[in-house]
Amino acid sequence: MNIEPIKRRVIFCIAIIVLIFMASLVSLIVFYQSTSPGTYAYLYQDGVLIETITLSDITQNYSLKIGGTNGAYNTIEVHDGEIGIVSSSCPDGLCMNMGFIHDDLLPITCLPNKLVIKVVSEESDTDNQALDGITY
Repeated sequence: MNIEPIKRRVIFCIAIIVLIFMASLVSLIVFYQSTSPGTYAYLYQDGVLIETITLSDITQNYSLKIGGTNGAYNTIEVHDGEIGIVSSSCPDGLCMNMGFIHDDLLPITCLPNKLVIKVVSEESDTDNQALDGITY
């Protein structure tokens, strides 16, 4: 029995698996890059634009506190091309559970404090995008 062809097949299969793994890894890295140039976060409170943050230019993490009526507040954290709410005075805390966002798929909203954080990229065309589904 000749073992040499079997070794070649095994080595060939291992090489194919390694190539597929490396291609998958590279595609994931490219897909999950934090932000593209020209990514902005718009903060609206009660329908009024109160702050614009250029997420693509963030070099150091920082927090800001947005005050509302009757002592309401939201503490927003900005870091590494992402933005999110880390603490809030709202009773349900859903805005904190929305996590950090870096794209325009879904805005962060705090309905009791009337705050909306929307991320917009210069290269995205939001008029022609449609959500295929949202889940919580």
